[in-house]
Amino acid sequence: MRIAYLLFDPGIPVGGTKGASIHVSEFCRAASALGHEIHLIATRVVGDGVPSVILHHIELPYIKASDGSKFQAANEFSERAFDVLREIKPDLIYERLSLFFGEGRQLAIRLGIQRLLEVNAPIVDERIDHFNLDLIDEARAKEAAAIYGADVIAVSESLCAYIRTNEAKTISVFPNGVDTERFGSVIKYRYDTQSMSLKVTSDPKGPSDPTTIGFVGSLKTWHGVNNLILASNLLFDRGIFHRLLIVGDGPEMTSLKQLSERSKARARIHFVGALEMSEIPSYLSSMDIGVAPYLLRGDFYFSPLKILEYMASSIAVIATRTPSIEAIVGGDALLLSDPSPEAIANAIATLIDDPTRRMELGKKARDRVETSFTWNQTVSSILEVAASQKDGPDDVQFDSVDTIGQV
Repeated sequence: MRIAYLLFDPGIPVGGTKGASIHVSEFCRAASALGHEIHLIATRVVGDGVPSVILHHIELPYIKASDGSKFQAANEFSERAFDVLREIKPDLIYERLSLFFGEGRQLAIRLGIQRLLEVNAPIVDERIDHFNLDLIDEARAKEAAAIYGADVIAVSESLCAYIRTNEAKTISVFPNGVDTERFGSVIKYRYDTQSMSLKVTSDPKGPSDPTTIGFVGSLKTWHGVNNLILASNLLFDRGIFHRLLIVGDGPEMTSLKQLSERSKARARIHFVGALEMSEIPSYLSSMDIGVAPYLLRGDFYFSPLKILEYMASSIAVIATRTPSIEAIVGGDALLLSDPSPEAIANAIATLIDDPTRRMELGKKARDRVETSFTWNQTVSSILEVAASQKDGPDDVQFDSVDTIGQV
């Protein structure tokens, strides 16, 4: 099958290090590995793109921070994407929902091409909650146009009610996946505090080595890394030997570093910064426990890649308890109903005190993702939905029952 992946969002650069960029790359890589011809049509590219994927870079240099500029850019992207689609003649348009882009359905109708729409978040609501959004009515209209009549792929069940308000035709739920071949390497690493880099090791962890706790991801308020730093301080007060590695960058980096500098555990807290995708598995190999201390908020709609990567690396997981996270980890993690510093510290202490349980959780987590959450499995299931929804791009006879994937 020839698939055109449509990505307008300039905030998701192809080849980037943020979670959304990794999601796009891994989806395309898995689809290619399954034997499909993938054409990625996008506005922003960094690095070398995605191996085995044909990249169509629609560069729109006047995209600026203003909503008006993005609104205008979306219209131009639509026209230029039409030309690309007409030339490559795909069997399927796979579109990622993007702010201010609502022309995907019309493109599919004009060209007579089947379309799936991937929804990862309530885009407009998210933008209003966490950023400035001036053209709210225009953004909502575009979002509604994108979802109306679409066969939608959602990453969590929490998104379904929001999607239904915009009259999607069908909704299928598939959590994110992970490339298990990239993680869980037999080569093990330790983080060297003097050189602030990884060192290959063949030695098992000795009693003088600290247990390494890690966070990998973008540093945003709702990821709760501040509570993880405060938990490290509590562990220090209790005399519990540990090291905390924070891998990633983002808007909270400065404030988190300042919080760390005020902590009594500051010598044990290390900020690694953003890494290339290829570097992440080695750093995860150096960790014993991976933490995802998301702050509790209204509807938690994420399907966290970081948790899947922790699991694929055979490290024990501590995370906030939400329906979408429970769907991923099952019983193979420590889940916190209240991800406070105290609760995080208690969970970490439990696993430091019981290395057998810690290693057992890591092994079970790895087994779980190998069985149910590889990207190849996820993408294959999504494309089975495409095969079952062959009514055509302009069919808007709505189904009342959702198609729910493996959650």
